[in-house]
Formats: sequence, structure tokens, C-alpha cells
Amino acid sequence: MEQQYKYNCIQGGGEYHGYVFAEGGETVFEVHYPMFHYDEDLGEKIEELTLFDLGIMKNTLDVLGLQNHLIKLGKIAPDAVVVMDSQKADKGAVIESITGGVHSAVNPVVGYADGGDVTTEKDPLQTKIEAILKEELPNFYTFVRKRKNFFAETYYLQIGMAASNYEINRVNGQYPQYVSLMLDLSDMDLRTQVFGGNGGDRIYLIPDKNDPKEKYLAMAGRRIPFRKPKPMEKNILDAIRRFAQNYRNTLVENRDRLMYQDVVNYDEVLGLGSSMKYGGLSYMEGGEITEYQGTKAYTVNFKTYRNFPAAWRVIFFWGNTKPFVEVTKVTNNPFGGRLGKDFDTLDKAIAHYKSPEMKVLLLQAGDVAKKAGVPMDMFAVGGKTKNFKDMTFKEKSASVQAKLRGSKVPPKYRKKYGKTYDSKEAKEAADAITGKIVSKMKK
Repeated sequence: MEQQYKYNCIQGGGEYHGYVFAEGGETVFEVHYPMFHYDEDLGEKIEELTLFDLGIMKNTLDVLGLQNHLIKLGKIAPDAVVVMDSQKADKGAVIESITGGVHSAVNPVVGYADGGDVTTEKDPLQTKIEAILKEELPNFYTFVRKRKNFFAETYYLQIGMAASNYEINRVNGQYPQYVSLMLDLSDMDLRTQVFGGNGGDRIYLIPDKNDPKEKYLAMAGRRIPFRKPKPMEKNILDAIRRFAQNYRNTLVENRDRLMYQDVVNYDEVLGLGSSMKYGGLSYMEGGEITEYQGTKAYTVNFKTYRNFPAAWRVIFFWGNTKPFVEVTKVTNNPFGGRLGKDFDTLDKAIAHYKSPEMKVLLLQAGDVAKKAGVPMDMFAVGGKTKNFKDMTFKEKSASVQAKLRGSKVPPKYRKKYGKTYDSKEAKEAADAITGKIVSKMKK
């Protein structure tokens, strides 16, 4: 006679907890979302990939996937079965709100992972959200679907973004790098949401086998930054736009490690063209050196990425004019072509900006320009410059350190370094930044 195990689950407050019980009542296995472990080196909690992230369980009621997993682990016998301890799964009504609230008719959860019917009647917000996604993610597969809540006569919007509409393993709704939001139209609550075991707030990367935390993983996850907005239309639309930007930027920063390279042309989707990458920053080469009435120019156009809400360009001028470097923020303002600053040398430009990321960006702009044939000696103090790539690690770090010393510390690092970098802190931060850049260059 086959042995039967019961699976029971509770979910609410943004958490999901499932338990597999033997006939005697003892707990055989637990399923949790989210899951954390404490990293003693970092001194903080690190989120782990769950059975849902790994695709072992397609949704919270996927007892067959769980059963097969337990058999492989040797937790239960090969002929044992796992059944739900409740009858909620009848008629295929899958309740899958992993990040939702309490399941009840009084306080219903919205976002039942396709548990509600799609309606053809559009909500006014739907059109506005679609326009934002089209603007921010023109080459992506995006959609906004109005659905009816499973337990109540209310509606919600399922907001999806993916690198392609290709269905992985022919599984409905399982798209490459699919992330999703849900907007409850009854109380205007916007949050990240998993639908049918897919979507949510993560993209997936090829594991770094040199990283002890990733070496045994099938895939590594990266969260897309998201901050819950106030329940007002403007705040909600702004939050959706920021999430879409953060999503694209996170993909750009991790371009070379993205999963599903065999089915997605990421350069085309991300609009990178023949982009080059250094240390997680992505930029477009400026093309050919141009000349007008004896004045030569070369432009490096940097694409938007997480720490910069707008794209930037760095232009090197020389020839019939005194050599100078122009650093410009690209805007949609037709009169904003010179919304930037001019510098006599590249070093002065680097010293001017306080952000460590911006300093590194300018160093790399010099590398690109030199490779294109720009006489970079003209833009260096003392008439000499050295390619950032050709420097030793110590020289690279010293170059970054000189730019950090006495500069303002970005808010997210102030707990560690204070408001400004002193000499010791500048060296520590420069070594860390340089290490990341060198690591990326080697890949």
C-alpha cells in the first residue's frame, strides 16, 4: 500500500509557508518563501533561491513537483504520494499569491496567478501603464491585463515585462527574464507579484562558479529594486516607470551572465548595438572621429544604467580649438544640448564629479577614445596619459583613490564610511571598485 503524505500551507503578509506531514503527524519537509540565511562575513541576511525560483514547484499548489523533489531527495519512498490537506485545488482553481495578503473572502488576495478571468473591459490606468512600458521597454514583450479577483467582485491589473514572448519548455507564462507587478484596483495597492510560479521581482543569471554562494546553484537570482508607492495615480505610474527602468538597467549590468542566451538576442532587446562593457557599466562606442572647419571631435555615448537616471555623453574636442572635454547629460529638452560642463583635462572632469561610478565611467571614456585614435595626451595634465586597461591593479586603484579622497560618500555607503572619504576609506573603496572592474574585464 502506497504511503500518503499531506501538504498544508499558510500564506499572508508577504510570506508563504508549506509543510509536508507524515501519517503520524511528524513534519517531513518544509517549503518557505522567501528564504534567508545569515552571512557572517557580510553581517546580514542573504535571500536564497526557493523551490519556486528554481522551477521545482510551478506554483504553491504544485504537489506533484514537490512530490518528485522529495523522492529525489530520498525524503519519501518512490511509490509514496503527496496530497493537499485542503480541497482548495479542486476545479483547477490555483491560488498563488506568494507575496499577497491573507486568503479570505473578507481580505482577499489579488494576483492568483491566472486564477481570475481576463476581462476585455479596459481600465483607464491600463492604457497609461501600457504607454509607459512601450516608452521604457520598446523592444521587450510587455502586457497589462485586467483580471477579476478569485474570491471577490473586484479587479486587479497584471503588469508583465519579459525579454521575449518565447515560452520556455512550452510552459504557458514562463518567459525569459519575466518580472511582474500587480495593481489592486480596489485599494490601489501596487506590489511585485508572482503569477503561476513565474514573474515577480527577479531576473536569473548563470551562476558564478567562483562564488561559494553560487557555485552549486542551477541559476542565480538578482532582485529588481522596487519601492511601494502611495495609493495615488501619479505615484503609482512613477513607481511602475522606475521599476521598468530598474529592470532594464539590472539586465544591462548583468548582460554577460543572463540566462536564456540561446533564445534571446539581449543586445537587440536592450538596444545595446555593438556595446562594450566594463565593470557592469554599458556604453556605446562613439564611432568615427568627426571634423568641422578644423575642429575635431569624438563622442562616447553612455546608456542609462541604475545609478544614473539619464544617459550621458563625453565629447573630446581638439584641433583648431584648445583641447577640452565636455561631459553632458542627454535630455529631451531641445535647448538642452549643452546641459553639462567643459574641462581642460580628463583628470579635472574626473575630479569634479563626486560619484565613484561617474569617475570610473570617465576613466573608461578615455579608454574608448584612445582606442579610436583620439590623441589623449592633449587631455592629460603634463601631456601624458595611460590607458586604464594597461595600468597595474595598484595603478588602477591609486587612480580611483585619488578621485575619491575627500569626495562625498554615496548615501548607501555612508553607514560604513561616513559622509566623506578619508585617505584610508578612499583606498579601501578604490580597491573594492577596482577589483570589480578587473573581474568584469577578465570575463
